[in-house]
Order: sequence, then structure tokens, then C-alpha cells
Amino acid sequence: MSAIHRRDAVTPSENAMFATLISLLLPLVSTTSPATQVYTVNGSGPADFPGIAEAIASPLVTDGDTLLVSGGSYASFVLDKPLHILPVAGEGYGVDHLTVKNVPYFTLIGALVRGGLKVQDVQGASLIDRCRVSSLEITPDYAYSVGRTQIINCDELLIQRGYFVGGDACYTYGNSEADHAMEIVNSTVVLSNSNLSGGDEAGFDCPVHYPTVGLGLYVRGGSNVMVVDSSIVAGVGGTGGVPAVSVQQSDVVIRGNSNNSLQATAQGFAVVIDATSTATVSGVTLIPPGLPAGVATPLPAEPFLRATGGETPGAPLAVDLFGPTGTPAL
Repeated sequence: MSAIHRRDAVTPSENAMFATLISLLLPLVSTTSPATQVYTVNGSGPADFPGIAEAIASPLVTDGDTLLVSGGSYASFVLDKPLHILPVAGEGYGVDHLTVKNVPYFTLIGALVRGGLKVQDVQGASLIDRCRVSSLEITPDYAYSVGRTQIINCDELLIQRGYFVGGDACYTYGNSEADHAMEIVNSTVVLSNSNLSGGDEAGFDCPVHYPTVGLGLYVRGGSNVMVVDSSIVAGVGGTGGVPAVSVQQSDVVIRGNSNNSLQATAQGFAVVIDATSTATVSGVTLIPPGLPAGVATPLPAEPFLRATGGETPGAPLAVDLFGPTGTPAL
């Protein structure tokens, strides 16, 4: 069951990335056909498999099957089959590192990834929902964030309701340089209702080795990315302005409202692009204010969609439409 709700309805501009967002959301609001098989995973109780890696490796688990994962901590794994990995309702599952590669499609919901997430060479429409890539490493002397998300050579990926953090620099315990929260290379991605925060030049009480700061979002290599209803922040520190979003040889559309922010370090622009890229930024709060020449800022603010609900298989999912008050509905 699904619904489309109106929130200050709008007339959208004719924009290919807006169409991409709708095309990626529509399968989520449709009645989904049951997967071939559903297998349970539980590391501390009765289940079909004790771990996610064991389930993926099993010849019993085939393309299109679903893994229903109970709460707990699991070993790092590589997803090299087109599967749907979902949490048991009300429970979360954690892994150190997670890689998805060379599959036609996949679904990943509810994962807490403590180290890094890498998605590479995915050809079809896929979903990452309610996932978190972040961890805090604590030593007797220092504390620093760990995390990194890379999206490479993916054709149709929807990432929504997520939280992504870049690792802090902490020489010599951790990285010598800060990580970007998310890097997108040669991919078509819609990023919705998410928060991204680049790594700081130094974690708590960590010495500064290189004065680097992680970007919130780094888009490059012929990518097409639409960001909706999301906040993106560069890390803390550095020498000179570091943007929240950097775009190279790619096209980016960013839509939201005043509750969404793009925040650079001091004296920097929130979004920067090179001469081969395009960017459109609409409706969001810019910190500091202003954008460089070449970044379009249409008025009135352009519309965006947000998916809500759908926390468990078969649960209702709604799509909310946001835009300036008083304009016609979509």
C-alpha cells in the first residue's frame, strides 16, 4: 500500500534528474513481488545461517532471494549476488566493512557499517536505505571517527535516509589524512533525506599531521547526481575554504528547504565545480552564504520528493512532495 502526499505543492522544471528520482521511487511505492526465498540470519539464535557472509556463500541462496538479518554484530562481507538484505523489524545489524560489487541489482537496508562501504559495478536499479557508515575509535589517548563511502560505476542507485561520516585524521593511530564522507565516481545516484559529514583534520586530542579536511560529497568522473532533502557538511579544520560538495566532470542537482544545509569551512563556498561540470542548488541554506559563478540558483525553489514509511517488508510507503507555497501541484 502506498500514497503520495502533498506538501506545499509545486510545478517542477523539466529536469532529467527529477525524472530519475521519480523512476527510482516508483518501485518502492508499488506492490513488490515476493522474492524467490527468504532466509533468516542470526548470530546468536536459531536461523538458517549464523552470518551474512555464510548466507551469501551458500549455494542455497540464489539471485533475488532475501536475507532477513537479526540484530547483532557480523563479520565483514562482500555481496556478489543480487540479493535483498533487510533487518528484522526493530533491530539493527552491524558490520565492520561492506562491499557490493558486480551485481545487476541489490537492496541494503538497516546496516550499521563501522569502517567503510564500497559499491562498485552495479548495472540496475538498487537501493540503500536507513544505513549508517560511521564509527568512533577510542584509544587511551585519542578518539576519532572512522568511515568512508564509495560509489563507483553504478547506473541507478537510490540512497535514502542515511548517515555517512568521513574518517578523521589521527596520525599515527588512524588515517594521516581526513576522508570524504561519500565519493561518487562515474555513477547515476539519487541521494535523499540523508546527512553527510566530512572527516576532521584531527580527531579528539589527535596531533595534526597534514592539514586536510574531508568533503561531505565528492562527485567526479562523469557522474549524474541528484541530492534532495539532505544536509552536507565539510569537516573541521584545514587551511583555507573547503566546500561541502565538490564536482568534477559531472552534473549535480541539489534541492531542499531551509532545514537542509550545505556547510563549508570558513571562507569557502558550499559547492564548487570545475569548468566541465554543472550544478544547480535550490532552496537549501548555504553556510557561508553565496555560491561561485557557474552554479545555478533558480527561483522559486524547485520541488523535491521524500519517501517515508516502509520500515518493514509490505509496510505502507508514502511519497511527500515539497515546494513553494501557492504553486500548482505536480
